[in-house]
Amino acid sequence: MMTSDTSVLATLPRLSASPIAISANTTYVASYFTSVGQYAFDGGYFGSAHDNAPLHALADSAGNPNGVYAYGGGFPTSTFNKTNYWVDVVFTSSGGTDGTPPTVVSVLPASGAPAVSASANATATFSEPLDASTVTGSTFTLQGPGGAVTASVTYDAGTLKAILDPEFSATFHTTTPPATTTHAITEFRIARNLIRNAVEAERQGYAAMAITHFQDAGLMEVKSVVDFPVLGLGETTLFHACTLGRKLGLVTINPVFIPWHEEQVIRYGLQQRVVGVRAVNATVKDFIDAFADQGAYDALYPKWERECRALLDAGADVIVPAGGLPMMLYGGKLFEGAPVVNGVTLIAKSAEMAIKLRKLGVGQVSRRSNLVKPPDKALKEFLES
Repeated sequence: MMTSDTSVLATLPRLSASPIAISANTTYVASYFTSVGQYAFDGGYFGSAHDNAPLHALADSAGNPNGVYAYGGGFPTSTFNKTNYWVDVVFTSSGGTDGTPPTVVSVLPASGAPAVSASANATATFSEPLDASTVTGSTFTLQGPGGAVTASVTYDAGTLKAILDPEFSATFHTTTPPATTTHAITEFRIARNLIRNAVEAERQGYAAMAITHFQDAGLMEVKSVVDFPVLGLGETTLFHACTLGRKLGLVTINPVFIPWHEEQVIRYGLQQRVVGVRAVNATVKDFIDAFADQGAYDALYPKWERECRALLDAGADVIVPAGGLPMMLYGGKLFEGAPVVNGVTLIAKSAEMAIKLRKLGVGQVSRRSNLVKPPDKALKEFLES
């Protein structure tokens, strides 16, 4: 027999005057020995399992024999024709149920705790063990301004803790006014906005910041003013591309960006990995139109193809679209065997990974060199200017 209750006793007539304690989800053999008499039997009975809750009689099989017997004494191990010989047990529960429900003895973060990261796990510690199957996303929830936060829920029986791990979500913001010109001064304006936005994002409890501007304007300065992970589209894409091949080729959307990307390559120490930076002779509008209009896509693609092929001829085996527009338009595919990196998808998943790594104590940014946090006075003057 196999029990499914949590605390039961079995009484074996003629074997013991006292009940024998048994455990749930454990297989037992009940038998007796006599040298005289006859026996009852039903052949084939244990061809299937039988239940009399909370007891469960296994079907007879090679790995779990049932209807076992032995001649001359000893532990029974022989079977025949899946036969039931009707040696049974008298079963009673151990007496009553626990009428005191478990209570929550502590929660983290504490109610009203300040500056809690939006990605922080919430835990509840209980006074006694719980049935793990009852600790689910519907019984343990985290409520936000918009209702329940999507999360995974687990139960640690060793510590009596229910653990709620919020899932990744993102909010998209743009610079104001948006970048509509292609000039270095525009990049500096974007950098200024990004620094301000990062400070405000940290104040609001965001767990990470992903900057989807390939030029990475102000990236190091943003990292210096906040303590959560900050990822730049250019930096993230270029270093990931290095894991996909030996040599990289960058294709940007306009020739004006070539010097900027060449400086990026030097800044990240990738001169030996990048064979060149080339530009499609097109406008930002050409790329935007290509998303909605097949004719515009067909007109633009040969220009893109020509620059990619020139980089392959120069030795590249990975193509890096240097901008969010070409990434979303052409990324995630192979071009003559070379992967075309979709950095937009990459940075979103990298930000999620960075958040989870921070929970494990991994990923603290350096606080040396240009990444030293600015004095409060310097930051205040910057934000107020």
